[in-house]
Amino acid sequence: MFERVKLICSKENIKISDDVAHEIVNLSDGGLRNCISLLDQVNSYCDGEITIDDVHEINGSINYRFILEFIDDIINGDIKNILSKIEIFSNSGKSIVKITEELLLYLRNILIYGINKDLIDNNYLYEKYSEVDNNTIMKIINELNSNINKIKESGDPKLALEIILIKIVS
Repeated sequence: MFERVKLICSKENIKISDDVAHEIVNLSDGGLRNCISLLDQVNSYCDGEITIDDVHEINGSINYRFILEFIDDIINGDIKNILSKIEIFSNSGKSIVKITEELLLYLRNILIYGINKDLIDNNYLYEKYSEVDNNTIMKIINELNSNINKIKESGDPKLALEIILIKIVS
């Protein structure tokens, strides 16, 4: 899919970095049509070069750097920063469910990086997690995964995520 994105961009004279192309692929849930659709939407929105921020703005997702900072806060048990970031997500109109799904995706990548870094694209993003115990990552993944339906069905998804994360870090 990455190669297809790069080919389309080349043929359509769309300026895009490899990191941005990888982000579009990552956010497309494995579907080539989703990938091309997201590329088309972002290209229509942008003037000139497509940036990662443009991709996340159109997709309603969060920049990977911010997600990784959020994961750092969870691993470090920093409740204050966790609650602050959830508030920022909520106030900016981001979907709490989508954020939870992104957390799971990045946590999965951290886990796989810990097993075999060659299995992950953009593995340089996960180098700082090489010292984190895989059991810690598994605990966070299991808690989020087993509670994602509660977040989806909740009348207040923000509150549900806050409670789940407080439970995880406590």
